[in-house]
Amino acid sequence: MGFDLSIAYYALPYLLKGAWVTIKIACVSYFIGFILGTILGFLQTRNSKLLSIPITIYVILIRGTPMLIQITFFYYVLPLIGIDLSHFWAATYAIALNSSAYISQIVKSGIAAVGKEQIEAARVLGLSSFQIARYIVNPQ
Repeated sequence: MGFDLSIAYYALPYLLKGAWVTIKIACVSYFIGFILGTILGFLQTRNSKLLSIPITIYVILIRGTPMLIQITFFYYVLPLIGIDLSHFWAATYAIALNSSAYISQIVKSGIAAVGKEQIEAARVLGLSSFQIARYIVNPQ
């Protein structure tokens, strides 16, 4: 009983199609997750409890559940409440929301790592909060 190449030859187009769909899901979910995670990371560093507490709950909830459970939730549970997504978008949104929670913590840690002295020096130079974020905090 050896390996039959005719089976592999027959399955190759299906495997390539599946690989292409996987690459599309990865690219789209990465883009959405990166944008959302960056926004959440910036909002979490604000001194507003109104923003920080819901984002922290979201991050704890998403990071505390396995991604497979989240994908299953998006595919099977959301249609029960009237939100019907295709296979592609259910997987994409679930992976994007999962990655956004992780990326938000990376962004939050990066912002917290910027020294207070640098921000104070920028304020002394007369930079606005937007300029400090754009020229001092974000590049680092």
